[in-house]
Amino acid sequence: MTTSSGLPRELVVFISYENDRSPEAIAQEMVKALGVGRAEYGVDLITRACEVRVGYDRALFDQIRGWLTSRGIIHDFSFLG
Repeated sequence: MTTSSGLPRELVVFISYENDRSPEAIAQEMVKALGVGRAEYGVDLITRACEVRVGYDRALFDQIRGWLTSRGIIHDFSFLG
């Protein structure tokens, strides 16, 4: 789903429970390191995976993707309208 401009409104970053470190700790470190500002966190009580929701911005998406990839963090993305 996207806005009338064709762009999503939110970016959801899924940080996998398969990482060596706590997904929530990784999420908090990422938000702080990149100066994301407002972010919402959700932790799956069964798997301990973490979702981070931020407002969509292409440059921010590229920064987040680069930060996670350069650290070998197992992750995925979703986009919400």
